[in-house]
Amino acid sequence: MRTSILLAAMLAAPAMAAPQFSAEAFKAHVGFLADDLLAGRDTGSPGHEIATRYVVAQFAAAGLAPAGVDGSWYQPVALREARVVPGSASVTIGGKTRASGDGVLVGPNMAQESLALEAPVVFAGHCLFEPSLGIDDFKGLDLKGKFVACLPGFPKGLPSEAAAFLTDQRPRFVAARGGIGMLALWTRGDEARRPFAKLVQSSDQPRMQRLNPDGSVFEFAPGLRGGALLSGDVARALFASAGRNFDKIDADGEIKSVRGFDLPVRVAVASQTRWRTITSHNVVGMVKGTDPELSKQVVVLGGHLDHVGTGAEVKGDSIYNGALDNAAGAATLMEVAKATAANPPKRSVLFVAATAEEKGLLGAEAFAANPTVDKARIVSMIDLDMPILTYDFIDVTPYGADHSTIGDAVKAAAADMGVAVAPDPMPEETIFVRSDHYAFVQQGIPAIMLSTGFGGEGKKAWGDFFANNYHQPSDDMALPIHWNQGARFAELNWRIMDRLANAATPPRWYKADFFGDRFAPTAEKAAKP
Repeated sequence: MRTSILLAAMLAAPAMAAPQFSAEAFKAHVGFLADDLLAGRDTGSPGHEIATRYVVAQFAAAGLAPAGVDGSWYQPVALREARVVPGSASVTIGGKTRASGDGVLVGPNMAQESLALEAPVVFAGHCLFEPSLGIDDFKGLDLKGKFVACLPGFPKGLPSEAAAFLTDQRPRFVAARGGIGMLALWTRGDEARRPFAKLVQSSDQPRMQRLNPDGSVFEFAPGLRGGALLSGDVARALFASAGRNFDKIDADGEIKSVRGFDLPVRVAVASQTRWRTITSHNVVGMVKGTDPELSKQVVVLGGHLDHVGTGAEVKGDSIYNGALDNAAGAATLMEVAKATAANPPKRSVLFVAATAEEKGLLGAEAFAANPTVDKARIVSMIDLDMPILTYDFIDVTPYGADHSTIGDAVKAAAADMGVAVAPDPMPEETIFVRSDHYAFVQQGIPAIMLSTGFGGEGKKAWGDFFANNYHQPSDDMALPIHWNQGARFAELNWRIMDRLANAATPPRWYKADFFGDRFAPTAEKAAKP
């Protein structure tokens, strides 16, 4: 009975005529944000700050109210930037030392500027733990004071979004059991998707972590002191030292877990890291709801404004403009904000152009943990990230929609536009934990990220983009972008938002849902249909 009432309330939301969304306006936003002048909008860069001013101007012109800190449009986000000192990083395995880049990669260290860590090694399969799914890769293993070698990804057969969460939590699982470092093992499947050599090309990029209010760095997995990524060749040599065949273990993806064992070698990881503190900004604007009571509740639309800046030159171009990732998402945000301000719904709607998504969802995490409105007022979130618009999409994938009644609004809005709703077509990419909606999920807020789908020409378009343009200088205005599809994508997200913001009942997590039970255990739940 509860589900039918909730669904009826969701589907019975007022069906007003949709605003007109302009392909030309969408293109203009993307063209500005992806211009070479902004130099790829790297977090904390002048180009990113120019982009924030542009979004503020668009929000203000549309009639939004500033909803940042102290009546401003901005929420400052303090970050630690860390860079490895060139030539300082190495991994020593069984007495043989390799410089970072020679079959091993050592990243910047957020906890120690000077690292010299040596310890024995234990292999722990995928390094995952979830009793409800029958997974304990650590059973019978002693991790205390050791490097823990882990297979990336997750074994086949797991629910993709739960698996994505577990892979994200892997460092915490290791740290909780006394491991002091992690060695990620690059498998054949990883190599097929992203060659190790490509990782080496971008390994000189800095990493970032957000700072706590007291200025200390946020520690995701306290106790972990360092680690490295090992190529397939190095992993094979490491396992051969124990008389084990790494390729055979690598092929065990069909089972729920891989039994671990000690490796009879010692590993040392060394590096020098240099830190600096920077401040970047989220942009926050609001359209106040029209209903005296429902306006106290807030629907959030967000999309990251940053990209990866400049990098290795490719075909004479070193500016990574980020046209689809994520100027297109930011353009969607601005166009939906303009339409919402012209036709305010019953609930209030908060629009957040977040920083530092490419650095690990840091801007969204800062906002979701300490929003500029009372967190209890936020009832749902829609994330706008990297729609592939080089084809005419016929379906969409709403990442996270299976976990809450937001999915009902997605299905209804998509049906209004003749668009199908499809499941995750690439679970191996763990997209559910790789975009800003995930920061809200972890705060117990039902959230989705809508993506153009694999239907029709979609699979080929996505494959081409990942193979040739993702985080490359070629993600720019020279792509054959179908600007009318950008307008359609904006309209679909407006329709979803409008249903959520006008429905009699806010979204609910489903009963016995993996994420709802974990992050919102006391919230009222809906029966899953």
